[in-house]
Amino acid sequence: MANQPIPKIKRVCQVEGCERPSKWKGHCGRHSMQLYEKGYIYGNPKKLKDGHPNRYTIIKNVCKIELYDDDGNIKNYTIIDVCNYKKVSTIRLSTDKNGYVTVPRRTGFSRLHQLIMNSRYIDHHNGNILDNREVNLRPCEHKQNCRNTKINKNNTSGFKGVWWSKKDKRWVAAITYNYKYRYLGEFKNKTDAAIAYNNAAVKYFGKFARPNEL
Repeated sequence: MANQPIPKIKRVCQVEGCERPSKWKGHCGRHSMQLYEKGYIYGNPKKLKDGHPNRYTIIKNVCKIELYDDDGNIKNYTIIDVCNYKKVSTIRLSTDKNGYVTVPRRTGFSRLHQLIMNSRYIDHHNGNILDNREVNLRPCEHKQNCRNTKINKNNTSGFKGVWWSKKDKRWVAAITYNYKYRYLGEFKNKTDAAIAYNNAAVKYFGKFARPNEL
């Protein structure tokens, strides 16, 4: 019986989610180059399964987790308490268009701060949505969460609740509380209008107020 040719085994890159042919030490050309140039492999998050965790470092009691862009480059970091790392150790973290850290929906939530606190409505106390330590997270109602927001991108005055009235040639201050518009007055300069908004925010929003920085 003639010797049968031994079939060649197609070897693919050992990086999870990558199906390119293996070129060097079990890695494809792309990942081999990353390993050679940087000393580690970062891959492409779009092609990695959500079970492939992000790299992290631990500083005292804080876990600093890398967040990547579509090319696998580090674009930012999020921090959590070390005691909460087990909750994300087997899932892939990413970010949405608003900058919030996202988690796979199979976890029952869509964002990291919700998963950590096991609740849908969570407010970031200091306004930094990448700071997901428990000390910075507090349960809230939806309307309370809306109160502690940053200045709108379309704002032209530089202050929340303040805009220029072309008709009256003055700065107007107003605030919305419990879905009701509350007029706070007109002012010659916008700083006074911002102060009026700040006073109203503290009065109506309490600990969820985020006053303008003057």
